[in-house]
Formats: sequence, structure tokens, C-alpha cells
Amino acid sequence: MLFPSLQFALFMLLLCGLLYLLRAQPLRRLLLLLASYLFYMAWNPAFILLILFSSLLDWFIGNALHTDAQPGRRRQLLLISIIANLGLLAWFKYSGFLSAMLLGFARSSGLGWDWSWPEITLPVGISFYTFQTLSYSIDIYARRIRPASSLLDYALYVAFFPQLVAGPIVRAGEFLPQLARGIRLQLSPRAVLLISGGLVKKAVIADNLAPYVDAVYSAGQSAGSLDILLATLCFSTQIYCDFSGYSDMAIGLASIFGLELPRNFNYPYFAQGPSDFWRRWHITLSRWLRDYLYIPLGGNRHGSLRTYLNLFITMLLGGLWHGAGWSFILWGAWHGLLLMLQRLNPLAAILSRPAWRLPVKFSGWLLLQAAVLLGWLLFRAPDAGSAGAMLGTMLSGRGSTVLHGMPGVELFTVLAVLVIFWICHGLFYWRQRRSHKENEPDWKRALTSLAIATILLCLLWPADSAPFIYFQF
Repeated sequence: MLFPSLQFALFMLLLCGLLYLLRAQPLRRLLLLLASYLFYMAWNPAFILLILFSSLLDWFIGNALHTDAQPGRRRQLLLISIIANLGLLAWFKYSGFLSAMLLGFARSSGLGWDWSWPEITLPVGISFYTFQTLSYSIDIYARRIRPASSLLDYALYVAFFPQLVAGPIVRAGEFLPQLARGIRLQLSPRAVLLISGGLVKKAVIADNLAPYVDAVYSAGQSAGSLDILLATLCFSTQIYCDFSGYSDMAIGLASIFGLELPRNFNYPYFAQGPSDFWRRWHITLSRWLRDYLYIPLGGNRHGSLRTYLNLFITMLLGGLWHGAGWSFILWGAWHGLLLMLQRLNPLAAILSRPAWRLPVKFSGWLLLQAAVLLGWLLFRAPDAGSAGAMLGTMLSGRGSTVLHGMPGVELFTVLAVLVIFWICHGLFYWRQRRSHKENEPDWKRALTSLAIATILLCLLWPADSAPFIYFQF
């Protein structure tokens, strides 16, 4: 059940109507939980058992961690939660990749082993809700939060449908206190702005760029260098609009129920360095990796060499979180390397002087965009070998150009969507910079945006609406 669909619109209308008729808060929370389970079961009903298992396990473990005073038993309980949650994630997401890697090693070593691994369907959103349940147990273990007041509240925290399948990744300490204040139906100008803007990002921008990106990356190194460069630029825009569009809609939908989700994007392509990029891109994943991986590994508390290693490990595992493949691992390693190089810069003190500030900021921004673009090529390529071949073709300037020879691809639409988006995106960014804050929108602005979004959706609705990219993670 996709957000930009008639089926989901009817689902929301029915849910809001039923919530309006119910006045008791426990019944409202129960209805919202059942609706969330129904929403998830629209993909594959059997996988609801995984969410139920994780919810029950961490609910009981959370209560035991809160009441038990014995350090040894508390560590054992936390270990059970970590092993169970990561074990399920590893089985569904990484077992096939690990099996293929082990089989390839065995064959290259002449061991003569041979086996076939069953095709395992990846449960949608498992990476997101696994991180949420893990953070709940870890935060209770660290005495940062208290357990949820009821199993109903905790189950709704895990399965809340707007952000269940692709984030933002929400902390229990942020979400549970809001449930205690109650579910309140409200339609604000901000919700209208976020939902309409998210729909435009997804359907108008991302889905119109997708056919060209898919065509070029399917062609691989046989595509021309200009095609690969343009397709990678299109993919950088596609994945941003696809993912931030989903996050915007999720935040807007949650606000209809009186619940606030954390911001997940803040103009990442205007970042001024690798660390700034990760403070702006997929913000909730970045802070999860920081708080539950980088800091426990030692952070920057044990000298420069250990800090570089911790950064690299964190980003390497962040890349692996996105998918079971060498291209994702290389993407994570590349960003880990960028963060290390930023800290290693020996000219940082000199280049920060006022006389150098403007040229350094501009050149640094250009270098970062090139580095991020290279990372997206690694991320989007089917495998590491294809990524290397396509990078070689792009940098060499060779290869036949097939810009006008792709069936089903309207090049004019691709270029028009790309240019118009970046002009508007830049204007929105500079508007925010001038005001130094984001003002709460009024109804005039929200309705104007809704009218513009409706026109764009009518004119540029894609022939094929693709699932959100981050559903596969």
C-alpha cells in the first residue's frame, strides 16, 4: 500500500473517520495499532509475525531490565534482545549474501563444496523497526528511559504505520510521551505542506527520473560517459526526492494524529563537508549510528587513530545496513574515508582564515558534491564490478552516447524535471538561510502549495509509479 495511491487515500479517510467516532484514548490507540498492522500486512501478511515477536520480546525484556538490579542478569537480558533482533535481520537480509561469499571462497580454494541457498524474501521495513526495538532495550538498560506504560503503547511505537517501512527511525523516549498525551485528530497547514510536497518529490521528481537511471545502469559500461554522469546526477536527485518525500509524508501523516516525528533531511546537498552531510542526510540513522555504535566504540575519546577507526567502522556498518552487497559496503567505506580525510586535513587552520573563507567554502562544496556523486555511483551500481567499470567509462569519456535511444525515456522530461527541481530546491534553501529558521506555514501558503502540487501531479504523473527506494532496506 503506497502513499501515492487511491487505496491509501481511502485507508486514511476510513481510519480518520473511525478515530473521530472513538473518544476513549485506549480505543483510539488500539484502532491505530490495528490499522498499522493492516497497513503492513498489505505487503505480506505472514511477516506481521516478525513484528509481533519483536514487540513481545522487547516489551518483556524492557520490563525485566527496568526492575532487575543485578548487573550480570541485565547484561544477559540485553544480549538476548540484541542477538534475537539482529539474528532475524541477519537471516532475512544477509544470509544469502554470506552464503554466496562463503561458496565463492570455497570454490576458489578448491574445496569442492557446493550448495544452493533458498530465495529469502526480505520483510519490508525490517531494518527500520529492528533499530527502533533495539534502541528501546538499550535505552532502558542505560537507564535513559522507563518502559512503556502498556504493551499497547509499545506495540504502537514499533508498528506506527506512517514511518514503519522507511523511517524516520524514532526513539521511544520521543514517541511514548506523546502517546501518553493522547491521539488528537488535527489537520494543520504544515501537514498539508509536507504531504503535498512529499507527493511532488516522489511522483513528479523521483518517478520521472527513475526510467532514465534504470536504463543507463542496466546498460552498464556500454552506456556513454555522458549518460553515466547524467544518470548518476539524476539518481542523486531521485534517491533524495524519493526518501525525503517519504519522510515528509510520514511526518505530515503522523501530525494528523497529533504525533510528531523527527526531521530526517535538512538540505544535505548544500552541506559544507562530509560530517555536515551526515548531519543533514538521513538524520535519524546518523544519530542512531552515533549514539549506539560510534560512541560505544569509543567515539573520539581515545586518540586520533582510534577515532579514525571508529568512524570507518561506523560508516562501513552503515553501508551494510542499507543492503547485502559489496556495492553498499564500498559506499559505506567511501563515506568513512571522507570523514577520516576531513579530520586529517592539515591545512584546516590556515584555510579557515577570513581571507580564504569564501573560495574555500565554494571549492569545498564542489569537492563534496563530486565525492557524494561518486558514492551514489557505487550505491546504485548492480555490483562492485559494474561500479568499477562504469566509473572507468565515465572518467575516460569513452563509450557511445545513448541519450536519445532509450525506449520509454523522455529525455526532455528528465532534463526539465532535473533543472526545475534544483532551481526550486536552491530557492527554498536560501529562503531558509535568510530567515535562520523555518516559520510555521499558514493556510494561505499551504493551500497555494497544494494547488501547485495538484497541477504538477496532473501534468507529470508518471506512467509507472515505483515503490519507494528505501523499502528494500
